[in-house]
Amino acid sequence: MSEPMLEVRAVSKRFVKRLDVIERFARRLGARVEERTVHAVDRVSFEVGAGEVVGLVGESGCGKSTIGRVICGLYEPTEGEVLLRGEPVSHGPGQRPAIQMIFQDPFASLNPRMRVGQAIAEAPVAHGLIPRGEALDYVAGILRQVGLDPDFARRYPHQFSGGQRARIGIARALAIKPEFLVCDEAVAALDVSVQAQVLNLFLDLRDQLGLTYLFISHDLGVVHHITERVLIMYLGRIVESGPMAEIYAAPSHPYTQALLAEVPRLDRRARRYQPIRGEIPSPLHPPTGCHFHPRCPHAFERCRLEQPALREIQPGRKSACHLDEDT
Repeated sequence: MSEPMLEVRAVSKRFVKRLDVIERFARRLGARVEERTVHAVDRVSFEVGAGEVVGLVGESGCGKSTIGRVICGLYEPTEGEVLLRGEPVSHGPGQRPAIQMIFQDPFASLNPRMRVGQAIAEAPVAHGLIPRGEALDYVAGILRQVGLDPDFARRYPHQFSGGQRARIGIARALAIKPEFLVCDEAVAALDVSVQAQVLNLFLDLRDQLGLTYLFISHDLGVVHHITERVLIMYLGRIVESGPMAEIYAAPSHPYTQALLAEVPRLDRRARRYQPIRGEIPSPLHPPTGCHFHPRCPHAFERCRLEQPALREIQPGRKSACHLDEDT
């Protein structure tokens, strides 16, 4: 990969629940009450090249949506930094964001009292991309771009199907001409046939507009069809990364192996579903050493004591597992 478009450098994000008045009073009386810290993201680093489609995959609660919000500026990182074309990402007032996010539930992210045309035109007008008088024609062009009738601009969000609302969410993100899109479970709530249509739309828009994507999902089967490179995340850490085709064919990390083992495939029929054993640990008290060791069938003593580094195991592939250190 040449010069990266986006760099995430050792980003951590922790959420601290401060004690309220009653809890502070109870602690003075001797109660064992402490502030709670959620370790959502733990020193995550990766790069995305211009025009790439990179997948970020993991179970619910692993921190993948948090890292997406940090990249978009919705959260400030506790540690680390995010760079776009070598410069710190800035989200100051009056600046047109170069990074936009598409959310999992477009209905929840749309104002139910605002017509779709108003929702799409709001940001480009506010950022001075278009004068208010040209908003109608501008919105019509964006709607055509995502495969919707321009007349839909007069309707409200509740008047659309799930697939149509997903396209509206894409249109709203495209309205300010971003360079980079963070797609957070953008097709998770859609039927399979509609998922395929929206995924094809993403690829068409990349070719037409020169976009770059970080595609966040819990489903490796979906990510396999759209991404070129994948990052596997577990409990706030990247545990494996590399080209999608290579990881899909021969996963290295035990967690990636477990995820891929349960992806439905036509060549594996009459197979009993076997979920990953145990529950994902709480980010309030993550395990020591390798975060995956309480659920890993290959864990040994070193896994409980020492955090494995994310290191290169093959050209273009990295894994954070002590078992890979002799490869």
